[in-house]
Amino acid sequence: MLTELAKLHLRLGEAENAEKRLREILDLEPADLGAQLLLARALLKLGRYEEALKHATNVTIQMHRFHEAHFWRAMALEASGDPEAAAQALRIAVEIAPDFIAAHLALARVLRTRKGDWASAIRHRRLAAEARRKRLFRRATLPGPERVENPVVAPASDLHPALPKRPVPLSDSLVIVSGLPRSGTSMLMRMLEAGGLSIFCDGVRKPDDSNVHGYFEHEKVKRLWQDATWVPEARGNGVKIVAPLLPALPPAVPRRVILLRRSPDEVLASQRKMLERLGRRLPDAQQEAAIRATFEKHMATARRITQRNPNALLLELEFSDVLEDPRTAAGRINEFLDGALDVDRMVVAVDPQLRHHASGKATGSRSAGPPPPSETRKSQAPPEHS
Repeated sequence: MLTELAKLHLRLGEAENAEKRLREILDLEPADLGAQLLLARALLKLGRYEEALKHATNVTIQMHRFHEAHFWRAMALEASGDPEAAAQALRIAVEIAPDFIAAHLALARVLRTRKGDWASAIRHRRLAAEARRKRLFRRATLPGPERVENPVVAPASDLHPALPKRPVPLSDSLVIVSGLPRSGTSMLMRMLEAGGLSIFCDGVRKPDDSNVHGYFEHEKVKRLWQDATWVPEARGNGVKIVAPLLPALPPAVPRRVILLRRSPDEVLASQRKMLERLGRRLPDAQQEAAIRATFEKHMATARRITQRNPNALLLELEFSDVLEDPRTAAGRINEFLDGALDVDRMVVAVDPQLRHHASGKATGSRSAGPPPPSETRKSQAPPEHS
């Protein structure tokens, strides 16, 4: 939620507020490279070019193949009065991402105005125009809900055309739990682990008052937009990939996606409670409306790309249904995963007290049921013992 707020502040030109939000994120997770890059952008808008350069450079060092980091580093270098280094950073960006329109245009500007190299500037403007034509062609040829004349009454088969699904063994697929942050994805991961599925989790993020049973996350997943080389080692395992990150997964990767839906109002209420617990400032009504729209867009995109991908199978669940009838939900999940799980243990893993701020239900304590068997968790960290 803090990240979405920071992005919203940047879009509205509120760089100071964006900086405050991003520093709150980095206080909690200093290694969050996405927040560092957003902070570099905010600092650029505030005219603090040296600070922006420091943060953008740190991201390029840790993720050299991240083209956007090189772009924003170039913007900081240009603003700091080093056009030569800026041009070099932009060349790296377009080498990594040849159709990076903004980088080609920025490089053309630097070459023309700062170095007087008109020939190279014209070449990069042409490359930007060609990349733009490619983008427009892709948008015109790819089917999508926005191309349906009346999406309100159009049948689901029109909005989400069925594609043949390729049967791939579970051991060769990612078992993905997805949804919005604070929508119950950790609960589903706990169910999978209790049922006997190995979990791709490093234990870096520890349980806390906002999630007493743990987050079941892996730091590598958070960098999916920049690096997907870890994916092969996660096959056959359950992995939590929140909905905003799902489009970053290479489409050729076989996957079975369990998409957990929860009311955006409940998600926002749960996130608000977490911010209160951390002593953070809460978003106002206008900001929450913008965040709610972003959440809905993320979920629609996650559903659409999964349904259209021939390498993906999709199971959709409602958070409230899982809590109210965990046995039926566990049975559906078990069937979706070829009947390989222990349904009874999955049911015990559901803690109904953890319905954060759902209507009339309190947040609460740890379930009296036994925890999932931690020995099945795939981890790079030493195993924890209770």
